Amino acid sequence: MWNVYHETLNSISRTNNACEGFHRALKQFVGSHKPTMWKFIEALKGMQRKTDFVANQYLSGSEPPKKKKKYRDYDEKLQTVVENYSGMKKLDYLLMVASNISYAM
Repeated sequence: MWNVYHETLNSISRTNNACEGFHRALKQFVGSHKPTMWKFIEALKGMQRKTDFVANQYLSGSEPPKKKKKYRDYDEKLQTVVENYSGMKKLDYLLMVASNISYAM
């Protein structure tokens, strides 16, 4: 079975983009490849302040940024394929998933 079938079926993120975003932000906060321990700690504190700020915005009613339309459309198409899996031949299912993935790239 496809390794993110249940995530797709339940509209849960299928990627590790959040982790990649965290590492990119950490690199930006640190500003060097080999920071001192103190610089690293200050970078983590800065990231925590930013995270607290964004969390407070959401708690006060702000909406998180929406996905781009092309990705929302892609998710909807893939969701339809996954929901119609039962009764489908495995090869047909995999071809439909693969065609949707190629549209998203």
